[in-house]
Amino acid sequence: MMSHASCPYCGEHKIRPSMRAGFLDLLLEFFSLTPYRCRGCRARFYWPRGRMRVVQ
Repeated sequence: MMSHASCPYCGEHKIRPSMRAGFLDLLLEFFSLTPYRCRGCRARFYWPRGRMRVVQ
């Protein structure tokens, strides 16, 4: 099920995938977690792969 996610820090709905960087991202990818970034506050967080519909 896809959902419009919001930033866990500011609540903004403008989320985009973030580039993977470092060992933590590789490790979390093994558990199907993908990095995303908020376009509002620039916070970076992880969300389960395939569960988020990105709003442009």
